Amino acid sequence: MTDAFSYENSERALQEGYCSAAVRGIIHAPLINLGGILVVGPALFMLLPWYYAICPILLRLFSIIFTHINARRMQKALADDAELTSPIARFELGAIFVGLSWASTLLLLQPAQWTTPPGTTIVAISAIGIAMTSLIIAPLRRGLLLFLISYFGSVILYVAWYFADFGFITLATLVAVIFATTKLSFLLSHSAHETVRTKIENALLNQELQLALAEAERLSHTDELTGLANRRAFEDHVHKLLSRDPDNGILLLADLDHFKRINDEAGHAMGDNVLRAVGKLLSAMTVASGFPNRIAARIGGEEFAIFIGGTDIAAGQRLAEDLRRAIGGISSATAQGHLQVSVSVGVARRLPGESLTQLQKRADEAMYEAKNGGRDQVRLAA
Repeated sequence: MTDAFSYENSERALQEGYCSAAVRGIIHAPLINLGGILVVGPALFMLLPWYYAICPILLRLFSIIFTHINARRMQKALADDAELTSPIARFELGAIFVGLSWASTLLLLQPAQWTTPPGTTIVAISAIGIAMTSLIIAPLRRGLLLFLISYFGSVILYVAWYFADFGFITLATLVAVIFATTKLSFLLSHSAHETVRTKIENALLNQELQLALAEAERLSHTDELTGLANRRAFEDHVHKLLSRDPDNGILLLADLDHFKRINDEAGHAMGDNVLRAVGKLLSAMTVASGFPNRIAARIGGEEFAIFIGGTDIAAGQRLAEDLRRAIGGISSATAQGHLQVSVSVGVARRLPGESLTQLQKRADEAMYEAKNGGRDQVRLAA
C-alpha cells in the first residue's frame, strides 16, 4: 500500500469503490438477464414438461429481482454513508441464489439432452450468463466466490450423479470449462480491484495535491511568524479595496521602537515572541474595529501596516492610539530586567487620485516623524 493510503478512511474508501462498481453493473443488468430468460425459456419448454421447465425460469426471475433490490439498498447505503456490512451480506446471499438459478437451467436436463440443439442453446446461454455475472460482481470477491461455488458445486453434484452417462470427452470439457471460468473470474476480480484501487489512490493523491497547493497559496500570502498577511498580499488586497472605493482609505504604518535592542539583549527567540504578540494584537483589533474593508499585515522586519477602507482620519487615529497603548502593554524579559515594547505609528488618509505607493510614502514620513519626536506616539501625515 502506498503512502497515499495512509488516510484513516482508505479501507472504507476501497470498500465503497468495490461496492459502487458492483452496483453499477447490477443495476444495468436486468434487461440482459431477461433477454437470457427469453432465449432459455423456449428451449426448456422444448425439452421438459411445462411444470418442470417453469421452475428454472421462476428461480432466475427471483434471483434477478432479489439481486436488483439488494443493489438498490447498497446504493442507498453508499449515498447515506451508512455501514455496508448488512448490504454486502445480503448481496452475497443474492450471489448464491444467482449461481443456483443458473445451475437450475441445466440440472433438470438428462445428459443426452445436453447435446440436442435446445440443450446446446441452454448450455451456451448458461456459460455466457456465468461469464457476465462474474464480470459484474468481480469487485466483491467473496460474493464472486460464493456465486462460483453455488453454480459449479451444483453442476459437479449433477455430473457425479450421472457420471456413468457422461463420456470422457464431455467430462474433460466440463473440467476445463470450470477451471477456465474460475481462473477468468478471479482475473476479472483482480483487475476490478486494481481499477478501484487506482481510482481511489489517484483521488487521494489529487486531494493531497490540492491541499498542498492551498497551503502553498496560503504561505505565499501569509507571514509565517505572525500569521498576518505579507507585503504582497497586503498590496494586492489594498489595490482591490481601492478599485471598489477609490476615494476613501486610511493607512497605518507601525514600526516597533528599539526592536534591535530586544533581539540583542533578550535574544531572537524573544524578539520572535514579541512579533507574534503584535501580530495577534493587530489581527484582533482590526476584527474588533468593525470595519468590513480592512487588512493587517507585517510588511517588514518589525514594520506592520493596517489599511481600512471607507472611514475617516479620526477613526484611523483612534485605532492607531489603541494599537500604541496595546503594544505598550507587551514587555520583554532581558538580562537587565523587563524591556518595555513601544511603537511609533504614522497615519495617512488617501488623497484623491493618490497611488498606494504615494500613500505609503506619506504614512512612512508620518511614522518617522513619530520616531524623531521621541517614539511611542502617533503622527498624522500632512
